[in-house]
Amino acid sequence: MRGAVLRTWPLVTLALVALSSGDVASRAVEPAIPRVAALAAPGPRFVVIQSYAWVDGVAGTATETLDLSTGRYAEQIHVGTASYGDGFDGKHRWSNDASGMPLIDDSSDGALDALVWAHLFGRTGPEHLTTRGLPSNEGHKRLRIRYGALTGPVDVTLDLPQLHVSRVDDFSGESPSSTRYSDYRVAGNAIIPFRTDTANGFSTTRLRVRSVRGAVMVSNRAFAPLESPRDVELIGITAVPMDLRHHQVVVPIRIDQGPTLNVLFDSGSTNYLSPRAARLLGLPLEGSAKSGGFGAGTVDERYTVARRLRIGRAQLSNIPFSVLDDGARDTDGAIGCEILLRLAVRFDFSRQIVQLARDRRSLGELGTSLPIRTGSCQAETDATIDGLRGQIGVDTGSATGIDIMTPFVNEHRLIKRYWAWRSITGSGIGGSTRELLAYANVFGLGAFRLHDVGLGLGTMTKGAFADPTMMANVGIAVLSRFNVSLDYRSHHMWLDPIASLDGIPYEIPYNRSR
Repeated sequence: MRGAVLRTWPLVTLALVALSSGDVASRAVEPAIPRVAALAAPGPRFVVIQSYAWVDGVAGTATETLDLSTGRYAEQIHVGTASYGDGFDGKHRWSNDASGMPLIDDSSDGALDALVWAHLFGRTGPEHLTTRGLPSNEGHKRLRIRYGALTGPVDVTLDLPQLHVSRVDDFSGESPSSTRYSDYRVAGNAIIPFRTDTANGFSTTRLRVRSVRGAVMVSNRAFAPLESPRDVELIGITAVPMDLRHHQVVVPIRIDQGPTLNVLFDSGSTNYLSPRAARLLGLPLEGSAKSGGFGAGTVDERYTVARRLRIGRAQLSNIPFSVLDDGARDTDGAIGCEILLRLAVRFDFSRQIVQLARDRRSLGELGTSLPIRTGSCQAETDATIDGLRGQIGVDTGSATGIDIMTPFVNEHRLIKRYWAWRSITGSGIGGSTRELLAYANVFGLGAFRLHDVGLGLGTMTKGAFADPTMMANVGIAVLSRFNVSLDYRSHHMWLDPIASLDGIPYEIPYNRSR
């Protein structure tokens, strides 16, 4: 599990709009909810913005479309291998990577956060958001917005006396973001901040507006996610050997005309290559960003693309990869979300092979089905630990059993509950980690009950352990008791037990890459 998953599609970077007909200042903020976008007859309902864009130092262009009535939006930023898109269609937030592969954010936190931003863009209901004033200094007014069970607030700073939005700090989710707006100008019947700068701790995006136009009608398709690219060639099923070195799934792949690489097949990560492997392949690199994992720190990250990726008989074209140093010396990187969005995958631990198919029905009988969410680019589902319910991530890149996130540990006072005192340490992307060892009596996963299961109680306040949206991350020590099948497109996973579900230790890895 690493922060690069969140970097690929940062939170909204759209320019905020306030219509200029009439008294803009008096309408920019209502008593309860700040309005940075609003309808005003006879102004157009839709605004299309063209901008120059820079993402992590890579230059290009951006196109953004806003619906000032419902708060829907869509943007595509074209900056080479760092390209991405995101949007909100009125119900779901979505994103896509440089290949155009869409990802629907089906998490509850993502949906709530999208609705908060929709209200900032002019949506008027039926949601009920709450606001309160924050300490402000001369020349600025600060408000805090909360909505339902959203894991963090959204703080809005307004410049006085114009009441232009100058900053939005979104503290929800694992990776808070900060967006600054400046250089407001009149464009047609709208006031537009011509400069937008967004950062989330891993990535930066800069937008500089070059044109604005209003539109009376825009198709609903303009706010929908892109169609999935047709970039996979595979007939039937292909299988590759699974090497469980250091209790992590390692598989062979080939990129372009290069030699065989040994990479993690990590359901908790996006694709990446080590700098050594990228040099060996002669891949061109772009951008300069950061990536993180369970450790509190970050590592440098750059971007590239595999023109042809081969996994067994499966061939994939123009697949994005990051390039970063995960600290491992006997693997060449990882494949993850980008593959799982395209293919159904069966991790057959009983035979130590990984099977891939375009249609999960080709894989045959898979076991007991569980629904999953994939909004974070990781398979997530509900589970219980000694009666406590929460959301877990399915992580084939983690060598451990069950890692409990620090916010969940603190909320439920788990250190005291389990009398945990023995410290356990790990290392990987982001540096060293520290947890406290405990054992759960019962871990409930779908129809299955696992007994006497090792836990690592998180103590880290930075990195992936600080994720407030998750209860736990479940790794190989638990998953290898099953054959595990994942199909992101149908939003299901399957578990087929192959070993005892009792007495599962928490295993300390040789080198945790997640």
